[in-house]
Amino acid sequence: MAQDGLFIKRLAKELNDNLNNGRVDNAFGLNKTDYVLDIRVPGKSYYLYMSASYNNPTVFMTQDKFEKPSVASNFTMLLRKYLVGSFITDIKELNDDRIIEIDFIKRDELIGNEKRRLIIELIGRFSNILLLDDNMKIIDAIKQLSVLENNSRGIMRGLEYTPLKNDKLSQNSKDEINEIFSNNDNLYPKKLMDSVSGLSPLISEYLINKFKDSNEEFYDFFIKNTSSFNPTLTDKDYYYFDVFNDKNSLHFNTLSELLNHYYKVNAEAKILKDNNQKVYQTVSSNIKRLNKKLINEDGRLAGPVRADHADAFALIDTERCVVEDGLAAQEFCNVLEIDHKAAVFIVSAEPRSGR
Repeated sequence: MAQDGLFIKRLAKELNDNLNNGRVDNAFGLNKTDYVLDIRVPGKSYYLYMSASYNNPTVFMTQDKFEKPSVASNFTMLLRKYLVGSFITDIKELNDDRIIEIDFIKRDELIGNEKRRLIIELIGRFSNILLLDDNMKIIDAIKQLSVLENNSRGIMRGLEYTPLKNDKLSQNSKDEINEIFSNNDNLYPKKLMDSVSGLSPLISEYLINKFKDSNEEFYDFFIKNTSSFNPTLTDKDYYYFDVFNDKNSLHFNTLSELLNHYYKVNAEAKILKDNNQKVYQTVSSNIKRLNKKLINEDGRLAGPVRADHADAFALIDTERCVVEDGLAAQEFCNVLEIDHKAAVFIVSAEPRSGR
């Protein structure tokens, strides 16, 4: 997904506009990579959802409710200790990259103001959530790495936080960017993406294709053609403005609305996929076991139940132990060309208590 530096810059501004001076009322973890802050601003309450999963890292605000786990993780307890009762003072993008920095202050008349910082790195397999003190020292992180493991920086308690190394040009480097793209021979997306920080393949290809018909200097063209705002979602991708030219695309008022919609649909699809995978594994295991038991009248092994038919069993409703769409067990067996009694055992046998 195209959550590049340009996208994150707009997202950070949107979060800052809505959550700045908001008070953190609670914090909780949904799993090992996903955490939520309950934030109250005058007249409204929001949940700030943060995910450092390697395949779908994200941050957005929502008013949808979350189911809180009964047991809090160690990182959740630290978030509560250091952030609950504090106020958000700033939310910004860091170094034109996919990193969001959130500053907090907890006001105390006796011990003075305590400052804390939350870093959310949304960089694929390097995605992470880190809690820092006012000296940029790491209090804790959900993923810790030694210098030996990471080769470039350590992420351990007590170490000073350093962002991932970024040698690309800043998006504000007007002269350098114009110099690189002054020659038409350099007009290709990978060159742009490798030269300027925070650009994805999606926006790089869009800009280069559009620039071919322009007489402007590239930097002026770049600024003008990335200043739009129209959060757009297609069945394959999304971005903070419409680069898709897809008549079936969906449009949203805010980036958080877009991300909330996308990740809600994506989460439901993941749950369905995981459940189907569990059913598939269970049925595959039963098929292997039954192959050893299927004996014909002569006492010889019958034709084995083929494991490649196991995906058909994903249609089974494991709660009710019946086949969907009213398919009778006998018909189901005929389709799979397996022994009816054996199949009925798989399809309709209810789990015994105590097992």
